Amino acid sequence: VPTDTPPGNNAPHAERTAELLAAFGFDAERHPVPANEVADYGLASITNLIVRRRYGEGRTVALNAHGDVVPPGEGWTHGPYSGEIADGRLYGRASAVSKSDFATFTFATGLPATYPESRYVVDGLILAEYGPRNAARLPAYHRLDLAFTRKTKRGELQLGVFNAYNRFNAQSISFRQSEKNPLTSEAVQLSVFGVVPSISYTRHF
Repeated sequence: VPTDTPPGNNAPHAERTAELLAAFGFDAERHPVPANEVADYGLASITNLIVRRRYGEGRTVALNAHGDVVPPGEGWTHGPYSGEIADGRLYGRASAVSKSDFATFTFATGLPATYPESRYVVDGLILAEYGPRNAARLPAYHRLDLAFTRKTKRGELQLGVFNAYNRFNAQSISFRQSEKNPLTSEAVQLSVFGVVPSISYTRHF
């Protein structure tokens, strides 16, 4: 959604962002700025969004991003609003800052998940009742990868470490019936990889 400023018609971008966040289980509060205040700054429309997530007791940390951008100008080799990925690079207005911040803040919190909230016994069958779809989140995903390349006369030696601090990121969380109490569930986390070292050599002919 273009948000070139001027003219500064930013509300449509905020509405679209709120829709996409809802698909990930986030409720975005909409706070439209009064039209006369927007006009005082030479803009057309502004809607501020606030997304809250509580991790526990303690201080509140606010992450801020803006959706407006300056006009793209001339000389683009890829569409300024295409979001095209070429050769591992993302092209588009605000792909390095601003609008990409929205994506970073969203995905860093972990994938959406739906968890069971209660169980019922009906004719000897144990049935699970699930909460709202995508109302929960998996633990935040993060890792550190390291790489070292040594060039020689005839090739390159590559040494690498995937997930250097050995974090077992959750790929999924499933639930199984407890052996001790059949009416309760146990959460089971699936993690694919811990730390993985690698070594390779490329020979040039």
